[in-house]
Amino acid sequence: MEITLTNHKFQATISSYGAQLLSFKNLSTGAEHIWNGNPGVWKFRAPILFPIVGRLKDGYYLWQGQEYPLPNHGFARDFEHTLVESSSDRVLWRLTETEDTLKIFPWPFVFETEYRLEDSTLVFCTTVNNPGRGELAFSLGSHTGLVYPWISCSKKSFKNDFIIQFEKDEIPDFIQSSEDGFPLGQWRQLSGEKRVFVPKTIPYPHIKDGKVILQDGFFASGHILANFTSQWVALVDSSTGEGIKVNTAGYPYLVLWQSPSIQHPFVCIEPWYGLPDTKDTNHQWKEKPGLIRLPPEKSFTTNQSLTFGLV
Repeated sequence: MEITLTNHKFQATISSYGAQLLSFKNLSTGAEHIWNGNPGVWKFRAPILFPIVGRLKDGYYLWQGQEYPLPNHGFARDFEHTLVESSSDRVLWRLTETEDTLKIFPWPFVFETEYRLEDSTLVFCTTVNNPGRGELAFSLGSHTGLVYPWISCSKKSFKNDFIIQFEKDEIPDFIQSSEDGFPLGQWRQLSGEKRVFVPKTIPYPHIKDGKVILQDGFFASGHILANFTSQWVALVDSSTGEGIKVNTAGYPYLVLWQSPSIQHPFVCIEPWYGLPDTKDTNHQWKEKPGLIRLPPEKSFTTNQSLTFGLV
């Protein structure tokens, strides 16, 4: 099922499969700003990441002595979500545990995704509710592929004409990773059996005056950033100042990723709660870094809203 939202400026189309945003289109220009999901390049468009972000080393985690497999970025993107309510400019989807999810994630949950058009903003929020009797631990993020329709023209390219703009002039931490993409750092013993992971970081070397100049395949392996205070990060056409802002307020991590080929130009600006497995993980779920720990009958909401306009 697909639901289309419309206001006087934009049109957004969302699929029940993964509650994924398929299209965010400017009605006055016809410009499309979401990657087309070409399966030969990257089959997704704007997947929602739950209950993990990134990868598990060797594809599994341990809970109470049992192995549980999870695909990259979790499973929310791979299931049909139930339509709860919709109108001309709003839709709400819901995903709950099933026999299939309990085989890979043995906890009950209620996962809701809301999209709402407000002027030039697509409000995009996800809420996790814990209906169980025990703690619910998870990670959460988004992975929206942003494009500009005129990039394919010979006069425009990511390399020469587009930048990543942070709201503030700041230098985030750049989390160092192994060649296979797992964060490096140290585990520190606190008290009893509790350990914490402290990532290995350097000041992000590719940013100046709050701007990152794009290059061909620059983020092909993914750049994981931390310790930033910008409330938004945007993909901007440097010649016009127009861009799409992604809300990053409150997020501990931000990932920048793109197709390795300039022939398929898109950039993902990904606010995350959580990290991929560490290089030296022991696979124990209770020690996985960056998990949100939600008590029974509590909820947690994130905001990944997109705003188009002058930056």
